[in-house]
Amino acid sequence: MPVITAPNLVEQSDFGGGWAPDIDSAATDANILPDMMNLLPDNGGSDALVTRKGFKRVREELAGLSTHYVKHIFPYRNATSNYLICILSSDAAAANNVRLYAIDLNDLSVARIDTAGVTWANPDRPHWGMTIQAVYYGGSPGNEVYSWDGSTWDATANTGTWDTLVDSVAPGSGEVARDFAFKGNETVTYSGDQYTPARGIRFPAWEAGQHYESGERVSYKTAIGGETYWRSYRAIKASDSVEPGIASGWQAYWQKVRLPLPVNDDGETSAKWYFVPIAPGSSVAQWHANRFWIRYDGQGDKSRVLYSAPTHPEKGQDVPDVVFDMTDFQPGNDIKGPGGGWIPVNDGRQEGVVEAMWSYGQYLIIFKRQATWVLSGNSEETFTLRRLSRHVGAVSTSAVVELNGLVYFLSDDGLYVTDGTAVEPVPGNDRVRLTLTARIDLMHAEGAAGNLREPDVFTWDDMVWFTLPCDDTGVTNKAETWVYSPKTQAFYRTDLPALAVATARHKGVRKFFFSAPTTYSLRDLVYQYDHVSAVDGSGFETDDTGVDTYAGTSAIAWYATSAWLPFGTAPEQRRIRRTWAIVKGVMTHTIKTYRDWSTTEVSSEARAVTSTFPTHIEGEWVPDARAIQLRISSTKSPAALYGFAVDTQPRRVRYHTGTTN
Repeated sequence: MPVITAPNLVEQSDFGGGWAPDIDSAATDANILPDMMNLLPDNGGSDALVTRKGFKRVREELAGLSTHYVKHIFPYRNATSNYLICILSSDAAAANNVRLYAIDLNDLSVARIDTAGVTWANPDRPHWGMTIQAVYYGGSPGNEVYSWDGSTWDATANTGTWDTLVDSVAPGSGEVARDFAFKGNETVTYSGDQYTPARGIRFPAWEAGQHYESGERVSYKTAIGGETYWRSYRAIKASDSVEPGIASGWQAYWQKVRLPLPVNDDGETSAKWYFVPIAPGSSVAQWHANRFWIRYDGQGDKSRVLYSAPTHPEKGQDVPDVVFDMTDFQPGNDIKGPGGGWIPVNDGRQEGVVEAMWSYGQYLIIFKRQATWVLSGNSEETFTLRRLSRHVGAVSTSAVVELNGLVYFLSDDGLYVTDGTAVEPVPGNDRVRLTLTARIDLMHAEGAAGNLREPDVFTWDDMVWFTLPCDDTGVTNKAETWVYSPKTQAFYRTDLPALAVATARHKGVRKFFFSAPTTYSLRDLVYQYDHVSAVDGSGFETDDTGVDTYAGTSAIAWYATSAWLPFGTAPEQRRIRRTWAIVKGVMTHTIKTYRDWSTTEVSSEARAVTSTFPTHIEGEWVPDARAIQLRISSTKSPAALYGFAVDTQPRRVRYHTGTTN
């Protein structure tokens, strides 16, 4: 009679599945870890989860204002320095409600760069910021595009010194009449809008002593009403020396060549003129294909994208540079060459406004709230727009980032990825979708109520990070920063209190800077992640709490909760021989145990570790169980969690008998 016994088993979860707070406990995959805080993958090759790094403030408060918080941080680099451009806002309608400060990373000096005393429109709305040819440009809804080159502030970088077109025979200073000898590439202002002529009306210069037949056209520089400029004329009678516009009785020989007014009595643009938009106040902008692109907030439903004329060689230089002009959105023509224009991103469906854009190789990816579009081509003749997805778009202007050749973006349904040809949720998104969606919905509701705190997506340490700050009264963790590792296809949640984020190079090293929500600390502080402070000597194991005392720090608490480990498909209970974990860190580690899919803790054991090497710690005995779950935690860092395991055996040895024929 053969005797068969069930062997003792060691069931151990792996870390490949990541963390899944949304999966119902009774149906949890044994290879999925459901929850964690402040532990991230160690990219150094140890295969452990390690505590996230702490942070210290870069310097003292920017302005010492209790009324303003740091809404955005943008990197800016010119020929001499690296800067952090910090946009402070009070979200209130008042003078100085928005302030811009530049932190020079060379010496950490700070200076206000915008014009004091201005009341900005829509101070609660997002800004965009980028560097184009060593000049920092930025903007926000309802305000002009501004710029700063390291020394000079320009509050109206999107407007030029254009003459005003008047229907007059005696224009004044800064004005031109309809008989101006237009070359076809000028821009003029008329009734508050800008226009450029569809064709030129400048002709060969009139020459004294030259015989002119009826019908010939000339241009002549004349002074009328105190203003001297080129005007154009058409001969209506042959003449030899009659100066147009000057000689007595010239009207018998010459007739002015004039363009019609740009707009007729019905408000229609004349066929002889092109409407020229200017870069509007907006929260969405991008640089792509040697052009500046911006959401066209000036008209329509914010579903149009305006693009500038491309960069062009500098005039009058032996070795010309390629230059960009923020004021040049004039349409292209045979005289001027390629120009600007706009593209509607709509097929008749609303899908929300354009929320973000991203330049991705040959593609400009345009994100609406509920759709993703891609634009290919590099000129007006070759631009082609096509839809990548319906019902999946980006949630904010800063919700898009590129990592290792792919574009990641945060949508209403979690984290998605695209290669410019298709849109898919990232592997593992299904495990956190409900958690992320609930948080994003709360942030969206706050935004509708005027309390705008938008997600900021960025990359660091070969992972995708995104902030989800939320001030809702029902939220326990006001500040959450999530991390997605494409390598492990896993999500990690931390309590890093980041609001606005920027990564910038300093002395050749890329560093990670951020501001904190107002619920965390002083309002106008900028912090550096993994910052070793020369002030108090602390390393990365503590956080700067942002209190008045510069050295105020706090330890980084962490925990990890395993998946439920079900013991086979049979309902019988198994004896729990022991539980353990492999940890590293001189501190007290706590192992808590839960059984049979219940949230009631059945054991808790604190284990002091004194070794600096990976150490085995054991938990307490627990009653027999059908499934078990562990929670390993501690209150500070640095620490590492290499793994955990449960050793079980059958509740009793079963004997099986049989007969042999």
